[in-house]
Amino acid sequence: MLHTKRRAVRAMAIGAVAAATLAMTAGVATAAKDKSKSVSFTETITGAQISQNGSTLVSVWSDKNSVEGDGAGVVTVTLNGNEATGSGTQYWASGAAKFTETFTLGAPTADGTIPYTGSGKCAGGTGVHKNEKCSFTFDGSLNPTTNVFTSNVTGTLTR
Repeated sequence: MLHTKRRAVRAMAIGAVAAATLAMTAGVATAAKDKSKSVSFTETITGAQISQNGSTLVSVWSDKNSVEGDGAGVVTVTLNGNEATGSGTQYWASGAAKFTETFTLGAPTADGTIPYTGSGKCAGGTGVHKNEKCSFTFDGSLNPTTNVFTSNVTGTLTR
């Protein structure tokens, strides 16, 4: 009987240590999750407009991001003269990020390309981007003959 009581006490002690360890691990994970971290990033994008209906167009692209690596994206843009607003999603192996942007189209250059500059923000998504927020600026050019564009992006993200 004494031997059985010792086993029960030992099992309760092991159970208490396991429960305390799980609680501490959960607390550390929660504390780590609550600590946000800001990181700067750069990105190069090459894409193309794939459709247009009046002043609304859809573009897709591939990108190389200094934090996320290779990715792809899609954006729906509404044009209003030389001004434009867009919203879209960017995809990487780590998840997807939602973003909004505004940009201004410049006058065509001597080679016929159209320069543009803009800025945007991201908030939410999937994977590591679920609670992410970011801000970014970009510039680039569009070839109106081929509908191909290139962009250079710089920004900061917070997770």
